[in-house]
Amino acid sequence: MQSVTYQVDGGHLADRKAALLRPFLAPLVAIVVGLYALLQLIIWPFSALLLFFRRERTMGDLERSRSFVSLCSNWSAYFLLLSDQWPPKAVRIRFSYSPLVSRFELLFRPFFGILLTFNALILLIPECFVWVLQWFHIMLYCRRHPRLHKLLLIYFQFVLFARAYFWLGVDERPPLFPQGLMRALTPHSHVAHDGHL
Repeated sequence: MQSVTYQVDGGHLADRKAALLRPFLAPLVAIVVGLYALLQLIIWPFSALLLFFRRERTMGDLERSRSFVSLCSNWSAYFLLLSDQWPPKAVRIRFSYSPLVSRFELLFRPFFGILLTFNALILLIPECFVWVLQWFHIMLYCRRHPRLHKLLLIYFQFVLFARAYFWLGVDERPPLFPQGLMRALTPHSHVAHDGHL
């Protein structure tokens, strides 16, 4: 998605203590961030209505959206074991600025947002298994397993793009399913220099 660019500072080395703390911190953070998200959800229709009539996104609108998506994404990266940085600020996000807002996208956004949320929740089930495997790998080896890290990163990207779209940061509609998931699940074939397996 060209409208959203991001970078996660993580790496393959991981901290056992940080991994051990996460399950205990998760409920508290989920409650606090969840309440803040609920407040944002209450404000959302008024922001969308204002954009609908004004048909123009200001830099203030863009920054409010980016700030909220950034907050959620930093906590997501921390709890998905992508980064050990505390307090969570390993994710840098940038939205490309487009002043004109599509009225169709504003009307369509809630319905598409429901589909994206449904897909994110369904995909969260297998991601939990990946998370558990990564957690044990970190506890044993003090490093992230590259394939598991990639799978968690693909899910993170999917949720980030969905947030950026739903919270009025960008008009570019994200894909309904994570990009590159099937490629990440298949083993890499090694090709010799002459082009044969």
